[in-house]
Amino acid sequence: MVGVPAEHRVDVQPLPGAASAVLASGVRFLQPEEAVLDAMLTGWAAQQRSRLLSAQTIEQRALHVRRFVAFTNDYPWKWTPADVEEWSSDLVSRGLSHSTVRSYQNAVSVFLGTRPNAATAGMRSASGTSALIRCRCSTSGTRQCIAASPRDGRVTGR
Repeated sequence: MVGVPAEHRVDVQPLPGAASAVLASGVRFLQPEEAVLDAMLTGWAAQQRSRLLSAQTIEQRALHVRRFVAFTNDYPWKWTPADVEEWSSDLVSRGLSHSTVRSYQNAVSVFLGTRPNAATAGMRSASGTSALIRCRCSTSGTRQCIAASPRDGRVTGR
């Protein structure tokens, strides 16, 4: 870390299942958002395996998350409660059963709730600074995002 005195440096280890633990360090991706999504899903699958969930459960959950990504045409760090509502309404309008819709919603909810909060660690913002971002959206219409800047330690909620 350039410009940071040695006594102030912290050796940061990625959280188990974090995208930063899966992504290759120092590599520039042609499609960075897709690479981060793949890494998030890979890390999430590892977390689920550690909880002894079946391969079928893990695959189905990832499939539901990918379907939601395709529906919104956006990535998890940009999802909003309105996306969840629109998707849920679409699922219902297609005649899916209540239990099926709830299982799809549950997969996305579990993904958002259990993915490592450091999943986006190491990604640079437009200003070139790294930030740890946590976002959670639900069908209740609330969205909570917290950004922590590793540069100055500030935490802001939105």
